Amino acid sequence: MLNIDFELSAQGLFVTATDTAVGKTIVSSAIANALLHQSPEARIAAFKPLASECDLIDGQYVNPDTVALHHFTRKRHSLTTINPVRYIPPLAPGVAAAEAGKPVDWSAITSALKTIDQDSDKIIVEGAGGVLVPLDGSNPHYTVLDLATEIGFPVLIVARATLGTLNHTSMTIRLLQERGLKIAGIVLNEYQGEHIADDPSIALNKQWLELMNNIPVIATIPAASSSQVKPDQGIIADQILEYTNSIDWSQYFSQSKPLI
Repeated sequence: MLNIDFELSAQGLFVTATDTAVGKTIVSSAIANALLHQSPEARIAAFKPLASECDLIDGQYVNPDTVALHHFTRKRHSLTTINPVRYIPPLAPGVAAAEAGKPVDWSAITSALKTIDQDSDKIIVEGAGGVLVPLDGSNPHYTVLDLATEIGFPVLIVARATLGTLNHTSMTIRLLQERGLKIAGIVLNEYQGEHIADDPSIALNKQWLELMNNIPVIATIPAASSSQVKPDQGIIADQILEYTNSIDWSQYFSQSKPLI
């Protein structure tokens, strides 16, 4: 632990996942869209403290997930405020930091989050990959789990809806529970479901995740083709947004309770 004192006043939700490329950004963007659909005057913000796999856009390195979060929060904060620490290669942030010889600027992360907190009602914090992804090249033991603990928001787990999710999701839940973090619930993601009809576990995974863990599956993102889901271009399939707009996401946000 780094013993960072974020001193937050806005309500928040920390979005993590069971792996990389599971759909955190789709879910985070859809939640932001839903909150603004339900309360157009609400001050909704997003924060992605560290990101890798960045592209050069207008002279600065930008992560596509950050572009999506920027769009779906109505561009309330700059790209560099939403995502203060960025690395180029597609590696875990801690690995990317070590390879680049560029230490993580935790003061920039703290400052950016406090800036967002000052003028926001709700903050969606998006992690990197799963909960054991390393974040600091100089401290390989510091992971997304530690950052979530220090921020102290409830945690939403985004998981695949397909075969294998029982194991990966349950392991994620155990780690969060061992740390004492509040788990808001699970979101199963079917949007990349081109082969979903061939997987008989789809019909049973929601039930079994709840039986195994006593944690609710609060949403199942409907299937959509990849051409309909390009959040960094402001595109999320209508069926996904219509579904997520029907959910009261605000009930899953709460004040920060750091466990440090």
